[in-house]
Amino acid sequence: VAGTAGTLTFNESNKVTNLANVFRTANEANSITNTNAILRLSVYDPNELAIASYPIDGTVAVFGTDFTNDLGYGDVEKLMSNGENLGLFKDAKTLAIEALAPVEDTDELWVKTTQFQANKSYTFKVSTTGFESNVSAYLVDQYLNTQSAINMEELTFATFSTTTDVNSYGADRFKIVFHTSALGNDSFETKAMVIYPNPV
Repeated sequence: VAGTAGTLTFNESNKVTNLANVFRTANEANSITNTNAILRLSVYDPNELAIASYPIDGTVAVFGTDFTNDLGYGDVEKLMSNGENLGLFKDAKTLAIEALAPVEDTDELWVKTTQFQANKSYTFKVSTTGFESNVSAYLVDQYLNTQSAINMEELTFATFSTTTDVNSYGADRFKIVFHTSALGNDSFETKAMVIYPNPV
């Protein structure tokens, strides 16, 4: 639409004397890693991964008591690029960052892969920090019907290939499933145990 160029003028009286910090401080940024469990998922071209190149794309899941499993506070919607996109899917939205309550048994992250190409190899890199020792996680490939354990202490790499089958590069091929196990307790006294009937 054609029109006359406008102007925008700021006067001295428009200034305010009290200042607000609009950027996250270093302490606030550090508190994310200090108080929450984090899973980072990136996708690489396997050849570029070998030379420590940048990932094609990545996404993050953050777990903490400040968050809920509903879409809202802490969740960041994905800005899509023209290439391959990697995100997490919740309530019909693709997220760059998904914020969730602390992990419970059988919790799932729905991985969203869009615009991935046919007849190509990709490598996922998974890193985790801050999870309780009783938490385990698995990368589930719903196309091949397989699952691979995610190392909760070190980096995990998982390479997969696509074919001409559209399901092999479909948006919902992968998910991550968590499991929790009861923590051991060696502090109880054996003399407090009763077995019935006695003798067994």
